Amino acid sequence: MRALVVKSRSIVRLLFLRLRHWYLVYIYGMDIAPSARVSWDTRLDKTYPEGIHIGAESYLASDATVLAHDYCRGVKTDTRIGRQCFVGVGAIILPGVAIGDHVIVGAGAVVTKNVPPECIVAGNPARVVREGIWTKRFGQIAEEPTEERIAPKPHPDAARERESLTGMRARRVGGVVGGMKRAYSFTMASAIRCAEALGIPDGMLSILRSCGHSQARRFGGSSPGFVMDIAGNQTRIWRCLEQVLSYCESADYVGYDPYDALNSPLIRRIGARSKVLQIAATHMVRRSPVNLRPLLGIQKGHNPKAIGLFLWGYSKLYALTREVRYLERVDYLLDLLERLRSSGYSGNCWGYNFDWQSWTFLRPKGTPTIVNTSLVGHALLDCYQLTNRPRALDLAIPIKDFILTDLHRTRLDGTFCFSYTPVDTEAVHNANLLGASILTRLTQYNDDARLAVTALASLRYSMQHQHNDGSWFYADTDIQRWIDSFHTGFNLQAIRYILNAGMAEEYRPAYRRGVEFYADNFFLQDGTAKYYHNRIYPIDIHSLAQAICFFSREGSAYQDLVDRIVAWMLQYMYSGKGFFYFRKGRFLTNRIPYMRWSQAWAFHALTDYLFGRIAHV
Repeated sequence: MRALVVKSRSIVRLLFLRLRHWYLVYIYGMDIAPSARVSWDTRLDKTYPEGIHIGAESYLASDATVLAHDYCRGVKTDTRIGRQCFVGVGAIILPGVAIGDHVIVGAGAVVTKNVPPECIVAGNPARVVREGIWTKRFGQIAEEPTEERIAPKPHPDAARERESLTGMRARRVGGVVGGMKRAYSFTMASAIRCAEALGIPDGMLSILRSCGHSQARRFGGSSPGFVMDIAGNQTRIWRCLEQVLSYCESADYVGYDPYDALNSPLIRRIGARSKVLQIAATHMVRRSPVNLRPLLGIQKGHNPKAIGLFLWGYSKLYALTREVRYLERVDYLLDLLERLRSSGYSGNCWGYNFDWQSWTFLRPKGTPTIVNTSLVGHALLDCYQLTNRPRALDLAIPIKDFILTDLHRTRLDGTFCFSYTPVDTEAVHNANLLGASILTRLTQYNDDARLAVTALASLRYSMQHQHNDGSWFYADTDIQRWIDSFHTGFNLQAIRYILNAGMAEEYRPAYRRGVEFYADNFFLQDGTAKYYHNRIYPIDIHSLAQAICFFSREGSAYQDLVDRIVAWMLQYMYSGKGFFYFRKGRFLTNRIPYMRWSQAWAFHALTDYLFGRIAHV
């Protein structure tokens, strides 16, 4: 009987701990891993709760205190505890401290400065009393190497590399990559041994072995530092990509979307004749941190844009590694894209798998958009160039007929703006420029004289609407005059396609102003990507992903920026379970794993980062 009571008490205690975890994460907005455990009377800073970050499988014991603000100095900052750490009874972690992975903080310790990984600290102020330890779940010391170790008996350089990754990550994210580059001076041979121990794919290793000193200097550093960076930060990306692909492939790329509320039979019935109700329902479902879709009868589906982004990423992975499995996925996704084409239009085009109601128009399910079609087109052209699959080009070329024939045009002083879809007349700059960019690229494969002329007239429209500081409004109607991050990135990426084709050189200075505005106004020092130019929240996976895509191809001047953005995205937006989060707000993080908005874009972005860093060496 007593055993039953003890077991019941443990179950109830765990239940209350989970409820408290939910309360701290979803009400206060703290960044606490789902597998972390925080004792009931642990004190976490509620003055600046979003500054609390606790890693997976860490344990905070009774009366431990973690602070993220200093009232006397008026400072609010981030305090981080790594993975599989233990913080003892009565320990105090002061604001701004970063504790590495596999650390034990002794009872009553006062931690005043950063703690390196794999050690025990104790005392006031806390000092390292033992190094080289390894902990398992909840900070329990592992007497024998666990499966989570990178190798049972790792090469000494691999051990130092792991310390570089976890130790620098425990500091402020803005210094992760730069810190790793400065931390160690590996030889070429030891860096490659690290990469082998860390499990980098064979194709990647072959690229590493081909890297010499002169090639590394293209990135402004020496060959050892460059290879160390590939063997370190890139390894995290490869492992993340493998987990993401496992998650997405097991789902057959089917998933929910932030804007799929009108796929609900209930919402369609209630709001059938009310534009306001349809818009309100869409925003309610999108903004809810709890996934309401199963309750509303919303089914998962294939989103054509997501399939195009996955095709884009697999094509780059195949070009980097020459692994047949990626090529097989390319063929499968080409089949899917062919089946998902919108029917009844002049050329190939793609839309969304849900109805979409705006304040001006209703776009029924399957209505093709210029944005989806252009991005899929770019993916198809890159697929053809990287995999030599003729079918990709065959699918891409007829896109010109849809854009030239089926879209409306808003005309202004000899220029014009393409409409977003065939059923509206909205003039949106990123949509217009993306359409111009795919027409420009198609001139390489088609002798239709209309392509270049039309693309340049479309380009001139949006360039006339660029502001003196280099920015654009999303659109120029009264209710669409905002400046956001990822649409700015779309604009610039589209213009870069046109400039790279040797066209419209007169707009290169305006392009440079746009790039400078983008880099200077949308990112914090630690790599956070702001949603708007004048405020931070919400931090959206789209903003991070598009920034990575754009700056990865913008040259060495922006390499440090893109490195910081990648590090931040992996640290704060990746679940560790194969999917990325949707948005991070001031108080709440929306962790719903959307297939198009989050997974496909993050996958595309990380493959672009690898391709930009490695394939062009």
